[in-house]
Amino acid sequence: MRHVDETGWEALIAGSAGGETTADLNWAARFPASVQQAIAMGLGAWPLAVQRAIDAGIRDADRLADLAFWIHVPDLGGRSIPMNHGRTKQWVALWKSLRKSVTSILRAAPPAGGPGGGKATASTPFVNIRRVWVHTNTRTIVGSSSRAKRRRRQLCDLAPTDVMIGTNDVSVAHAARRNNTAFGTYSSARLTPALRDAIDELKSCGVAIHFMTWITARERYCRGLVDTMFELCTQTGARSLMLDAEEPWTYSVKGRSQAKSFVETVFRPLIAGRPCCVGVSHIVASSIANKLDPLIAACDYILPQAYSSARPGRLQGLAHTRWSSRGKTMVMGLSGMSRVSKSGMLADLKATDGLGDVQEVYYWSFGHLRGSSSRFNVVKAAAQRARATRAHLPPPPLCHIPWPLF
Repeated sequence: MRHVDETGWEALIAGSAGGETTADLNWAARFPASVQQAIAMGLGAWPLAVQRAIDAGIRDADRLADLAFWIHVPDLGGRSIPMNHGRTKQWVALWKSLRKSVTSILRAAPPAGGPGGGKATASTPFVNIRRVWVHTNTRTIVGSSSRAKRRRRQLCDLAPTDVMIGTNDVSVAHAARRNNTAFGTYSSARLTPALRDAIDELKSCGVAIHFMTWITARERYCRGLVDTMFELCTQTGARSLMLDAEEPWTYSVKGRSQAKSFVETVFRPLIAGRPCCVGVSHIVASSIANKLDPLIAACDYILPQAYSSARPGRLQGLAHTRWSSRGKTMVMGLSGMSRVSKSGMLADLKATDGLGDVQEVYYWSFGHLRGSSSRFNVVKAAAQRARATRAHLPPPPLCHIPWPLF
C-alpha cells in the first residue's frame, strides 16, 4: 500500500486478477516487541500500537498506516489489498482514513531524538484511570451532511477511548411511564447504512462503542428496549449498553419492593444471555438507593453522575463512598459542561484517579465540550494520559463478557 499525497492514493495490488499472495501469519513480527504487545490487545489498541511504533523510531506514515490497517483487517494477514476483491473499495477507503489519523498522531509526537516535547501528557500517565469516555448521540454524529462529518472528525480529534451514543430522548421513557407506550429511538439510531458508517468511522479512530437508552419500569417498554438495543449491540460490536435510570425509572416505582418485583419478574429474565455488558447511570443522591439497588443488582456496572461544580474534586469521593458497596465495576461520571472550569475538571480527574479502584471516567458531554477549547483540551489530554496508564494491559473488563467482539 502506498499513499502518494494527501489527495492521491495508489494501492500496491497483491497478486493478480487470478489470485492473491499468501498471507504472512506472523506479520506482527515485522514490528518491535512493544508494538507486538499492543497488536495482541486487539482493535481497540491500534492507536497504542501506532504510538509505540513511533516511539520505536518508525515515522513513515505509510508504514504506520499499514500497521493500523492490518490490525483492523486481520483476515488479510499482513498482505497488501488484493485486486478485484469484493471489499477492495472499502479497504482502500479505510486505509486512507487511517493514514490521516496516524499523520495526526505523528504531528503530536515529540521530535525524533528530541527532548519530549515539553508537556507531552503521555509521559505523565494517571495512576489508575485507563479509559476516558465521551457522551454524544446518534443525531449528532450520523449522516452525510458536512456538519455530521465535521462532528465525527472533532470527536476523533478529541481521542477518547470510548464513545457513549444516546439513542433516544427522555420524553419517550416518560410517555411510556405515563401511558404504557412502546419503546422508541431516534430515527438516526436505526440500523441503517448511515449509522453503521458513522460507527465504523469512530472505530477507525480507535474508539470503543457503547449505547445509552432511558429506562422505565414498564414491561412493554422494556421488551422493546431489549429487542432493539441488544440487536444494535450485537450488530455493531458494542462494549456495553447503559441504562439511564433517572426520573423515568424512579417515578415509575414507589420503593424497593416494587422495584425488586419488576426487576426479578420482568427485567432480569429479559436480559439473561445479554450480548454485551449492561450498566446503570444514576445521580449520586443516596435517597433513591432503594429504587435503584434492584436494577443495579441485575446489571454489570454503575455510572454515578458526579457532575460537581461548586466544590470540584469532592463529589467523586462521595459517589464512591455511597455506591461502591454494591460490588459492581464503577465508571465515574464527570462533567464537561460550562459550569465546570478547566481547573475544576482537573480537580475532578485528580480526585477520581486517587480513589484506587475506578479505572474509567465518562464525560457529559461532547456537545458541551465542542463549545470550549479549554474543556475540550482537558479531556483530550486526559485521554492521552489514560492510554499511557498500564498500556501493556488489555482494557479493564466491565463484566464477564469478552471484548472486543469485532
